[in-house]
Amino acid sequence: MTSAVDVAAFSTETEARVCVSYLRAHGVEAALVDEMIFSVLPFLSPGKKGFRVTAPAEQARLAAELLAAVADADEEAEEKMT
Repeated sequence: MTSAVDVAAFSTETEARVCVSYLRAHGVEAALVDEMIFSVLPFLSPGKKGFRVTAPAEQARLAAELLAAVADADEEAEEKMT
């Protein structure tokens, strides 16, 4: 069994779910931490770390590269708009 490591954290569940979907679409076995708890008990707060996204340790580098590419694309789009 492989261990999971945090690869991202978000302030909203929606952002975290989009991240998980994006990573899964690119072959990363990503997961939303405590997903079942928040769906059953939505009034619970995710805490200071926010909604955490994890991936298997051996896929963490790929996940980081994919998320960095998205961040770079966002920055480029913002620069073009100004």
